[in-house]
Amino acid sequence: MHSALRNVVLAQLSLVAAAVIAAFLWRGQFAALSALFGGAIVLVNSLLLSWRVARTADQEGNSVALAMYLGAAQRFLVAALGFALGIGGLGLEPLPMIAAFALAQFGYAVAARRQYP
Repeated sequence: MHSALRNVVLAQLSLVAAAVIAAFLWRGQFAALSALFGGAIVLVNSLLLSWRVARTADQEGNSVALAMYLGAAQRFLVAALGFALGIGGLGLEPLPMIAAFALAQFGYAVAARRQYP
């Protein structure tokens, strides 16, 4: 794994772990599981973004733009399906799931900003 991606994923994992612990202390085991699921959605999206960027490294111009737009749509769909599965399908608690998702997404933004100022 590339060092920049590794740093971003480690930052996200740390924040997801903090969210899981906080959810466990706040509402118990089921809330912690919900937070873990929400954090996993962001981690999957980060890996999809990394994969998409690696795939487009040798492309140029409009091909790169199209690939990145398709990647953004793909990540949006993964997030929407993840929440639908977690909340609707598995009956997980929405608040811890969304909170962990938001925290991990924030971690992505901060860690990525540090990697590429």
